[in-house]
Amino acid sequence: MKSSLIVLALAAAAGADFIEMRGYTNSATCDDHAAYTSNSFIGCTAGTGSSYRMQCDSDEKGSYLIYLTEDCSGAPFSDTDAPFEFGCASSATNSSTSTYCKSGNYVPDDRAVNQYYYSSTECPAPEGGAFYAVNSFPTGDCNHADGGISYDYGCSDTAMIAQYYMDEDCQGDPFSASDILELGCANSAGPGSPIVDTVCNIEPNATKTVRPPAVPMPAEMLTKIQAAAKARVIAAQAARTKTVAATPF
Repeated sequence: MKSSLIVLALAAAAGADFIEMRGYTNSATCDDHAAYTSNSFIGCTAGTGSSYRMQCDSDEKGSYLIYLTEDCSGAPFSDTDAPFEFGCASSATNSSTSTYCKSGNYVPDDRAVNQYYYSSTECPAPEGGAFYAVNSFPTGDCNHADGGISYDYGCSDTAMIAQYYMDEDCQGDPFSASDILELGCANSAGPGSPIVDTVCNIEPNATKTVRPPAVPMPAEMLTKIQAAAKARVIAAQAARTKTVAATPF
């Protein structure tokens, strides 16, 4: 498990502006704590004989600067507007997503499980290597589910876990827990695909002891709550897919 200092050292290599998407599952107006954050276009992205990086003209306007070098050196050859709908977008399910262009170097959340995306296709993740995207899942925030149940995220030695509580405030001991994301390095879409390194930024002993209730929860309800906890990961991955579709080349 990597320490916060190592993660921050990696972030120092990721300069330039970037796109930040935040997902909210309990708010239609982007004003609750975010369920996940998907950050993209971090640093310079190299192509064959060319490269590009993000430049923020404001929080709600960004441009791709395109270079005729593979390391974004020299003067940009051209620029084009980044095709994102900036601001807060709400849905009919009391959820919302905010999209903003963020100026300055990306710094990872120091109280979260972070997934770092690299162009390399082989593990382990390169020490000090430039990652180009990060999905982040905050730990410690309490999330509400149906039936007066709540859950938060923690970490074991091998996985990000969801911990479930028999109240709305994540108080006391959880009655159940389940693995949500496996920690460590893996190919993002099978052999030969770019790697993603999933890192927990809290200590495993922050995880609480599970104490099953005297009266077990119906299996159907528990399955529904577990699906809600996993839905954040699916939503963050969908946000990554959306940004990949918006790349200039």
